[in-house]
Amino acid sequence: MNTSLTLSLDDKVFSQVENLAQKQKIPLSELIENYLVSLVSVEKSKEKAINPVVRELTGVLPNMETSDYKKEYQDHLSEKYL
Repeated sequence: MNTSLTLSLDDKVFSQVENLAQKQKIPLSELIENYLVSLVSVEKSKEKAINPVVRELTGVLPNMETSDYKKEYQDHLSEKYL
């Protein structure tokens, strides 16, 4: 089943896309559909790339870039051995 879609594009962008479709010898609608399919597949692959267990653990550890972990570790060692 196909659905119609109306787009508003800048004239320059439309000309470039139309030329691209002509070079590839495919209809403009197919070119746009292929692009949209590729966007969706990239998003799906991003979602699948992260294991659900890992996703749950995200944010549990402090951010090492903002945390002064070297100082904290030094303090820990000082308390433990001094």
